[in-house]
Amino acid sequence: MKLKVVELVSLLLELVCFVGTSVSQECGGVLTEPYGDIKSPGYPDSYPPNVNCHWEIHAPATRKIILTFIDFLIEESVDCFSGDYLAVSDPEGEQKEFCGQDHPWTIESIGNTLSITFNSDSDDQQGFRFYLAYVTVSKCGEGWQEFGEHCYYFSDVEMTFDQAQVDCETRNAQLTSVHSREEQLFVQERAQTPTVWIGATNTGDLSVNPLDFEFLDGTPTDYHNAWQYEVWTPLHSCRGGGCGILLVPDRWANRDCSETRPVICESTVDLGEDWHCWEVEMNMYCFHVSNQSFTFSKALSHCEDSGAAILSIGGDEINHMCVALILQYDERFPHPLPKWTEFWIGLRLDVTEEWTWLDGSPFQVDRWEEGYPTDDGGECVVMTTSSWDELRKSEHASYVCKKSP
Repeated sequence: MKLKVVELVSLLLELVCFVGTSVSQECGGVLTEPYGDIKSPGYPDSYPPNVNCHWEIHAPATRKIILTFIDFLIEESVDCFSGDYLAVSDPEGEQKEFCGQDHPWTIESIGNTLSITFNSDSDDQQGFRFYLAYVTVSKCGEGWQEFGEHCYYFSDVEMTFDQAQVDCETRNAQLTSVHSREEQLFVQERAQTPTVWIGATNTGDLSVNPLDFEFLDGTPTDYHNAWQYEVWTPLHSCRGGGCGILLVPDRWANRDCSETRPVICESTVDLGEDWHCWEVEMNMYCFHVSNQSFTFSKALSHCEDSGAAILSIGGDEINHMCVALILQYDERFPHPLPKWTEFWIGLRLDVTEEWTWLDGSPFQVDRWEEGYPTDDGGECVVMTTSSWDELRKSEHASYVCKKSP
């Protein structure tokens, strides 16, 4: 899509502001910075005779290049080849030659590369020079985010798995595949709700083989982040395959206690509306997820004012699993949930610099996210959207679309 005139003017002003700080080459080179300039040798003085310069601008696969003519006056000839000339070549488009004062204000690349060649003949003339500037801009489009060589769309609308895939297809995309830890973090950190469909369906029992799935886009199953426990797994009973896979809150991260998040409260009795309970092995598990966000101290008060306590998992793996389930879409636990992907839990750094559950339960279940806790992350803890789980396709979650630019 061509940029609008207003956008081009804005880019031109931005490019001019870059002068003095951008990367440039005297007579040729490869430019990979997100912005830069190209000047005739000796600029602003006249360029010398008998020079041949070649520049290449390389942008990431998700970006295109806007080349702007700021100052342009070179020797004029009928065919722009018998004298001095500047040629701009797009590997995915065509080559154009310019001489005299005839030039476009801007050239927009089709792909992510432009080549600029300048030749001067043997004439030694005064006053001829040129000055070009460039900036790279996203090819992904409004509402899309870039990562690696792809574009991603993060929806906050909850749909069934099949509905989400259809919506991605209308955007010329697919539900996202995930192929590295870096891509996993990119997706989970930008998710819009606690549970998020990705473009994978299980083909067997993920609790036995976490790579027993396939991506809808046909890419290799070379990475997984399936929920893992040493003894017990919450993965749903989709052993024969055919369930969708989604990200669910599971792992922990430490955060500044003054930041705001929703909170998960727990009780051994049903405290009424907005509480979800069920009995497991003769024990009653009841939970509440706030629809407001609080600082950690106010989150504690929110639970206590309800006659409950902030969630403390201790050594109870079932307790942790139950929380994951209430944050998934199920007829027992109706949505909408807060459109957050992190929730305060009752784990905090104490005065002895130990991570301690506020109810005094032992620290036995360890669900720290990889790389956490961090020294500068804060003294309070959230459960964050992270691990993969399987769920019936008829349930609802938000979703992430992925496409090539």
